[in-house]
Amino acid sequence: MKHFPLDEDNSFTQWSSQMTQKDYENLVGQEGKKQDPGKGKMLIQCLDRSGSMSGTPMKALKEGALLLGESILKAEVKPF
Repeated sequence: MKHFPLDEDNSFTQWSSQMTQKDYENLVGQEGKKQDPGKGKMLIQCLDRSGSMSGTPMKALKEGALLLGESILKAEVKPF
């Protein structure tokens, strides 16, 4: 976890986790069962509206979000 204080009352945290498929299945109680590739998984996108994101960074963020959405909607097997 990474923690980035913004002010006295607010902060930003970044979480990430890596594990094997077997460990994931064990964690969610699905060990040995046929898996739906999207079941139990989610994608969260957060938008930073601070001044540092104005202009080119915000444009790139929006374009990236659109590309991600298009790739998910076009996929044969839905990842989520």
